[in-house]
Amino acid sequence: MLNTKTLAKLILVTLVCAIPVAYLVTRQPESAIKGNGALFLPNLLKDPDHIKTLVIQDHTQTLTVQRSAAAWQILEKNNFPVLHDKVEELLFGLADMRIVEPKTANPNLLAQIDLNDPAEPESKAIVITVLDAAEQELAKVVVGKRESLRLGEEFAEHIFIRNASEQQAWLVQGMLPISNDFHDWVEQPLLSLVDVEQIKSVHISQANGQKVAITKNSAEQEDFILENVQPKLGMALDIESINTLPFKVAELEFNDVTPAKQIDLDWAQSTVAELQTFGGVTVALNVLKQDDHVYGKVHATVSDTADEDLKQQVAKYNANSQTWYYSLPAEFYQAISVSNDDLLKVEEPVIQDQAVVQK
Repeated sequence: MLNTKTLAKLILVTLVCAIPVAYLVTRQPESAIKGNGALFLPNLLKDPDHIKTLVIQDHTQTLTVQRSAAAWQILEKNNFPVLHDKVEELLFGLADMRIVEPKTANPNLLAQIDLNDPAEPESKAIVITVLDAAEQELAKVVVGKRESLRLGEEFAEHIFIRNASEQQAWLVQGMLPISNDFHDWVEQPLLSLVDVEQIKSVHISQANGQKVAITKNSAEQEDFILENVQPKLGMALDIESINTLPFKVAELEFNDVTPAKQIDLDWAQSTVAELQTFGGVTVALNVLKQDDHVYGKVHATVSDTADEDLKQQVAKYNANSQTWYYSLPAEFYQAISVSNDDLLKVEEPVIQDQAVVQK
């Protein structure tokens, strides 16, 4: 356990080494300090139920997360649902920022710590706005440079920040999981139901009738099996490729989403990758290439012997996913457009011991 003096020395060393830019910026007199350790936004979560909207902006893009009756959703993505935990992490991170000390109030120096106007070319500042149901601002801050800080076994950040309506910059301590990339706010299509350590099989069926079946007999089994394949002379199973394919399916990441009602697709021509777990969950992923785009949709089923909690989880998963089509990477389409022959390789020659050969 670190004592107070040791901890103070650690913080001082970290500040000097990690953010030397802090000392390039004019420091305010001690009388200007609100109070070391004081909350920067003390009233943000005074009534958390009134928070309706989060807006994250930089000079290139905006991400708007809004609360509906059912869930938090991304406005720019046709109200696609986001992970509730991600919203809570950011809100609690904002509310828990604590003042270390004031920095410059000179607008000419703000660019040094990325707190200049986000609309300026090359600005790296990020603006976070928190609104209530009446669209009234509960907070609007500009976030600049951030540096990791280790306190014993825990990590935090030193963050340069200012209220958007003020020029005064502050150095605060906390953790801010900021991102305006929507991928960081959403759950990937299969991972919400599929534990990769519990994959039992993946069956791939092409529209042309070609099939690939990769299975395991138990979760503890090290390698997957390529079913119904006997390699010809000079060929061998490509165990690495066989073991990799089920995880490529389970860990699929999508590029974008589209409401299903907005696009007409002929799913009869799709490739189907059906992934099953030892827990009794089966997720069917349809993948269709059309007009140089790759689309996907998902649907899950569960065994009759599964517990009620899992059945309810699957029902909720289907209710949320059936209204969406996913835009998928072209590389994923290529990965599942495989035949059994693609999972074979030329057999490596056996090198005999020279002593044995000479004998």
